[in-house]
Amino acid sequence: YNNVTVVRLPDNERDKLTFSTEYLHVLPNVDQADTDHPVMVETVRDTINAIGMTLDNKLQLAHLLSNVRATHVPPAK
Repeated sequence: YNNVTVVRLPDNERDKLTFSTEYLHVLPNVDQADTDHPVMVETVRDTINAIGMTLDNKLQLAHLLSNVRATHVPPAK
C-alpha cells in the first residue's frame, strides 16, 4: 500500500523502467502483480499514465488496462 515503486534496472539492451502506483497486489508464487489504481510508467524518454495494470515478470509483460496516456520525447538529432 501507498507509494509502491517497481524498478527494472538498466542493462546492455534496455533502459531503466519504473512503475509507480498507490497499491500493488503481488502474487510471488506465480511472479505476477496487478492493480486497479492509477499507474505511472517511466523510462528515459517516455511517461505513460493509466488506470490499472497487470504485470507478468516471467513473461516480462505489462498490460495497462484503461485511460492510457503517453508522452514520448524523441532523441536529439
